[in-house]
Amino acid sequence: MIDRYDAHGRHVGAVRVHAPGSVRLGPDGRMYATSGDNPINMVPGLPLTGRIVSFDPAERKPAVTTIARGLGMPNGLAITADGTMYVGDSNLGVVKVRKNGTIDRAWTARAPKNLAPNRVVNGTGMNGVVVSGDTAYVAMTSSLSSRILRIPLSAPERVGVAADLTAPLPGSVDDLALVGDRAIAAATATGQVIVVDLRTGSRCTVNAGRPLTSVAVAPDGRSLVVASEDGSVAVVR
Repeated sequence: MIDRYDAHGRHVGAVRVHAPGSVRLGPDGRMYATSGDNPINMVPGLPLTGRIVSFDPAERKPAVTTIARGLGMPNGLAITADGTMYVGDSNLGVVKVRKNGTIDRAWTARAPKNLAPNRVVNGTGMNGVVVSGDTAYVAMTSSLSSRILRIPLSAPERVGVAADLTAPLPGSVDDLALVGDRAIAAATATGQVIVVDLRTGSRCTVNAGRPLTSVAVAPDGRSLVVASEDGSVAVVR
């Protein structure tokens, strides 16, 4: 279920979506969400039932439409101005989905895979995704250093390291949000919001005291909205 709240924190609606992950506003004014964010979709050999769905937030009772199929355990989602979607799939890895809903398999084959760690991809469970300019930044749920990957959109095989949020300790990063043009905010399952300056590497950490699953920049541009596994929603200023 995807719940809707107004600016005063009042629950004003809900849209039924199976096992939603990220929820994002598209350039066309519609809401997009990953569906199938369930650990059972990590089991090898099972059909790939993960999807991207869309609905009109202006409708009183939004109708949910399937935009893309064939994903594994889709979680993170970023949408560019031309409607291209990039998915952090905890089963398949980083997946590019065209505006028409088809998977760009050539691009995806060159992008980081899940369960295939190496010197740069030092973890598993592709999760939060944001796009800034010609670069995607991707978090991994399980990483030896809470690493955020830097992936050039034109050459996804040239993946690099954007930041190590908790090095030398491991961490559990979930969702990401782009703050301005030079910083990223990360929500962690251990209860922190970590904001990192991508140019300098400097970090600021806020302890929320509960496992966090998502983070987004508020409309005022100066606050972050974070959600927790206990169902609560909080504002970080």
